[in-house]
Amino acid sequence: MATNVETSGEAIEYEKFRKPIQDIIKFTNTIDEVYREKCFEVLLNHYLSNSTGLRNSSLMLEYTNNASGAQELPINLRTFLQENMISEETVNKLFLREKGEARPIYKITEKKKAIAQIQIALLLAFENALVTPNSAFEFSINTVRQRCIDYNVYDGTDFMFNFKNRAGLFTTLDHEVVKLTPMGKTELANIMNTISKQ
Repeated sequence: MATNVETSGEAIEYEKFRKPIQDIIKFTNTIDEVYREKCFEVLLNHYLSNSTGLRNSSLMLEYTNNASGAQELPINLRTFLQENMISEETVNKLFLREKGEARPIYKITEKKKAIAQIQIALLLAFENALVTPNSAFEFSINTVRQRCIDYNVYDGTDFMFNFKNRAGLFTTLDHEVVKLTPMGKTELANIMNTISKQ
């Protein structure tokens, strides 16, 4: 009997949060689908942090973590982030992640095409590391070419020359799939930190 009363009390306690959470859901459904999950997470976390009744609730904390869609990063990536002092918050400013997929949400503001193309290639290598089972920091030349076209920084005549000019960042440029060297990963970390602050 005591258990039923306790459960009933918890139900009443949590019921008062139903409307605000439904309001958050209703609002996030009005924005672009790409941003909905992140928007929901931010608004819910803001609401929970301002609701003292929920702040210490382990049940709601668990719900929030599940609702955020947070994913455990592979050990290679966690090592890279830790070695380069990159927070997961920085990663979330650059990429939306959900169910083994990642989508870039960063802006390339660099005006020099040669530099912008390298930035795109390095960020694509990180994006691939987020979603591939072996977490390899690699990219396809053709995919980079298309991204550069999409970002309006493609330099058709000097595209490959720009990569050969920065050859130390890559293991080889003779294959379609290019891997990053340790120097390339260091440059990637610098770019991630720079672009996430823009």
